[in-house]
Amino acid sequence: MRTAAAMMRILLRHLFARPASMASMASMASNDAGPASMASSDADASMASNDDDLLFPPEPDPQKAATDDALQPHPGDWTSYSDDQRLSAPRGAVFETRLAASAALRELGNERYRGDDVDGARVAYARSLWQAHFDEAWVKLELTDDHRGQLFDVTVPANLNCARCLLKTANTSEAKGHVDAALSALDDVSTTEQRRAWRAKGLLLRATCLREAGRYADAAAALDEASELTDDAAVARARHALRQARRDARSGERAMMRGKIAPPPPPEKRTCAVS
Repeated sequence: MRTAAAMMRILLRHLFARPASMASMASMASNDAGPASMASSDADASMASNDDDLLFPPEPDPQKAATDDALQPHPGDWTSYSDDQRLSAPRGAVFETRLAASAALRELGNERYRGDDVDGARVAYARSLWQAHFDEAWVKLELTDDHRGQLFDVTVPANLNCARCLLKTANTSEAKGHVDAALSALDDVSTTEQRRAWRAKGLLLRATCLREAGRYADAAAALDEASELTDDAAVARARHALRQARRDARSGERAMMRGKIAPPPPPEKRTCAVS
């Protein structure tokens, strides 16, 4: 009898415990659904917030703002255009048209530079580079070696000439950016006599930028590399300018230290009292 009663009590406990267990499971299920839906809504809100953060107005493009779409893109149609109209001509849809326009605007920059209009020359060089600007990935992956060479034969001298203008206005950092772009482009094409001359010119300009920035060792290294490409007197002049800049820097440091370290005070005068 005791065994039967004990078994009955155990059975009753299980029967009464089952609804509680099922209720607990239902509660857990509802709790799982709750946080999941909250997490989903939070994620949606976060994504919406990020989307709002990305909706910044695009930065103004001065080259696009200066473009007159009513003009013709090919320089062959520019014979009656003024210089301002040439600088406002739109980009063409054909690769060769854009290269021709870029070359024509670079020549306009050269004319202005020879006339001592440095600011006007820089504007023309910048527009020349804009005409010949293509997506970097497209240039590296889609263009053939010949077409890439044609492109860089237009952009390299424009970058170097633009850097020269910027150096005349003491804009060293931006000038170095143009020089680096030109030298990087020359690394991606085969060497010709003209490209060798451009590389030497680029290294001389890089040395000037580094010298102006106080990086004398790097400037000397650039001049050493340039001297392997040309024996032009410009290398000798650049070395002289670098030596002078180093002397001036050392003189300035000595003058600064003299101002910071005061001379020692005169020795104290002592008198002996004889009693």
